[in-house]
Amino acid sequence: VRNLFIEEFKIKMTFRGAATFTLVFSCIVHSANPFAPGRTALVRNERVNTNLDRTVRHMALADTSWDKQASKYEEIFRDDFDGDSLNTTIWNHEIGRGPGNGEVQYYTDSKDNAYVENSVLHVKALKNRTYNGELYEWTSARLNTKNNFKFIFGRMSARIRCKPEDGPFSAVWALSELESKKDVGWPLCGEIDFFEMQTLWDYTPSTVHFQEHHYGSALSYFSYETFESVDEWHVYGVEWKDNSHVAFYHDGKRIGEYPVPSSNITQENWPYNWKNPFYLIINNAMNPEWGTKSDGDLLEHDLEVDWISVEQLKKKELELDLEGNAQRHALISS
Repeated sequence: VRNLFIEEFKIKMTFRGAATFTLVFSCIVHSANPFAPGRTALVRNERVNTNLDRTVRHMALADTSWDKQASKYEEIFRDDFDGDSLNTTIWNHEIGRGPGNGEVQYYTDSKDNAYVENSVLHVKALKNRTYNGELYEWTSARLNTKNNFKFIFGRMSARIRCKPEDGPFSAVWALSELESKKDVGWPLCGEIDFFEMQTLWDYTPSTVHFQEHHYGSALSYFSYETFESVDEWHVYGVEWKDNSHVAFYHDGKRIGEYPVPSSNITQENWPYNWKNPFYLIINNAMNPEWGTKSDGDLLEHDLEVDWISVEQLKKKELELDLEGNAQRHALISS
């Protein structure tokens, strides 16, 4: 097979002493551009989860838990989805097929596809539904805060659940405003996904996309425990700090981070800079060309969001965060 790259490799190591542990890494082989039309997304997927893997990861990151950082931040945006309808002064409906991934759904502004009930937002994909007189294989909703709310740096979090069915590609994420500029676009603009669900994967990834890492080489961080119970409520979070990192959290535990490059910083390798505001997106797509497909028995799929929040560093903490970054900002601007 040609044009393959190895995203992960598999090594088995046994440690002996007071206790014996076996640590297993895994191997995933992708096509050179697995998300491109006409290519197979996943050639081979073999993963082995171990208790040691989880223990080491959580022990190493214990001092960076979400709650321990909370005193540095203040909330600037929150939607608890109270009341009996979606707040359209915050959320916009995108109408149409939707960009990217070769999905089959048609996004609508119908209350059948996006509605609030018992203080929970439901973003629901429905099979064989009519919208504006046209029959579609699937209808769904894609909501965003573009032109209504944007932010630079901070912490994003949401309490989410959805059933792991074959076919749906559910996501809560943030996209740069530069995406719509012709001289920038995606992936140069940058993207932060703090929740995605597609049963092609046996985990729930949190991902950064940018020019140097996109499509099959996107950088993902994940917690196996979350996918095992993705249909239960979990809190997914992102911490975005200008001079440090984009870090991901599941239920308050830090699971990984992409650090700012130590040198030669550009828009291509660090779009998460002070010039680049992001906005929020919630969507429930169906049958991406690279993913699993729904069968005839699946008639609907519901992505539920209990609340979503954005925090920023308090003034003093923000000043410390930005201190000494003039040279790096100049590099980004050049």
